[in-house]
Amino acid sequence: MLKELKFNIYNFPSSHTRNQEALPVLNSVHNCLVYSCIYWGAHILNTNFKICEKIIENLKTFLYEKVLYWMEIMSINRVMDLVVETMGNMADKIKDIDNILSSDLNDTAIIVSKFFTPISESVPHIYVSLLPFAPQYSYLRKYLNFNKMSLQVHTGLQNNTDPLLKIMKGHNNSVSSVAFSPDGKLVVSGSVDKTIKIWDVHTGQVIAGPLQGHTDGVTSVAFSPNGKKVISGSHDKTIQIWDIKTGMTMISPLKSNTPDITSVAFSQDGKQVLMSSYNETIQIWDEETGKTLTSQFEKNTDWTASSFSPDRECVTKVGVVVKSFGTQRNHRVKWYYNSL
Repeated sequence: MLKELKFNIYNFPSSHTRNQEALPVLNSVHNCLVYSCIYWGAHILNTNFKICEKIIENLKTFLYEKVLYWMEIMSINRVMDLVVETMGNMADKIKDIDNILSSDLNDTAIIVSKFFTPISESVPHIYVSLLPFAPQYSYLRKYLNFNKMSLQVHTGLQNNTDPLLKIMKGHNNSVSSVAFSPDGKLVVSGSVDKTIKIWDVHTGQVIAGPLQGHTDGVTSVAFSPNGKKVISGSHDKTIQIWDIKTGMTMISPLKSNTPDITSVAFSQDGKQVLMSSYNETIQIWDEETGKTLTSQFEKNTDWTASSFSPDRECVTKVGVVVKSFGTQRNHRVKWYYNSL
């Protein structure tokens, strides 16, 4: 792979061309090279052997001399998400071996995430978008020495990589709750505008939604353990379960006896749904039938969050009580045996 990767390996005719438009006229690349580019990270990360000095040296050669050429192949094959994933995972793998290399790998993941959309749709944008706008002190700017025709930006660049990856905008009112999917590739958001949206982490685009069905603001959202469903709680006293693929509710709304729902959650096996509220109530439902399994554990406390233990044997709730003598908050965590 290190020997074969080179600049403009597909011989793109123009920097104004999207990948799909250019496919008929592009050079072919051997399947063995494509396979190596896509799976080299998985082979290293999933093999139980010690990271030796030879691997570190090869990683340095790859990152500091070939990484942009690797991105060309990843872009054409529509797997740019693996660039972010591989760089991030590799950074974690070697952080105790070579801290500088690990930091540069992690910076690559962040920078690619920021420019994900243009470089996924057009290989030339690796050189006309990502490269010239890379932070001033990023190792990536060394590639400008080998690509004299690239756009040159002399002022206004960030000095270092900004950890902020994306700002996702689309709701018409305040966002009240967000959660990552189990695989980290999606984000769900619930809003005071009564809707739920599901976003692609890498592109920042809405892939589902707005999911509409609540008649009041959404207060809490969460993914199911398999990442295929989303649960939402609202001030309208209902909990809804949504199918991500269709954007439709899967069962009739689960009705609570309180408008002050603060938290919703799935059990680890996805078979039960949990809700807590400010009116001293916690309820559990069967996810498939919508049948109430239990309705209340304790009064005299306003609960701000709740969750199942991994084995569903217990439910934990976090309460916040404001003391009468001042503004000091007393945080309490309690466990309850779940006999269901």
